[in-house]
Amino acid sequence: MTDAEKMPDASPWAVFDANLAKQVLKDHKLSPDLERFMTEDARLPVEAIVEEVLRLHPSGWTLAQHTTKTILRLAGLGHAILVGRGGSIIAARLPNVFHVRLVAPLARRIRHTAEYYQLNEAEAAKFVREKD
Repeated sequence: MTDAEKMPDASPWAVFDANLAKQVLKDHKLSPDLERFMTEDARLPVEAIVEEVLRLHPSGWTLAQHTTKTILRLAGLGHAILVGRGGSIIAARLPNVFHVRLVAPLARRIRHTAEYYQLNEAEAAKFVREKD
């Protein structure tokens, strides 16, 4: 008999990775259009910055606070796998949390960095080694 069979009322596990931004917007009753401003990419488009200054959408700080609240809520409910968006840092001091760090092989990280930042292989390798 499996653990799931022993505990039929146990909650299923849910994964929150790319869909975490959608959950934050839903939790805080924000427009789904704001998802484009909730990137984990450090390179924010100028248009997003201008729109924030003009108060056309919540500030990055406000969206980060909402994200933190949602991550803490999901972690508190349990049976949640949180990937990215600082989940490991936000949930670091919570009891009953298990943290896992997955790291791709060096060659794959260099290749991804080269594609993502439009660098040649040598520049990407240097970038990855400096960030590691």
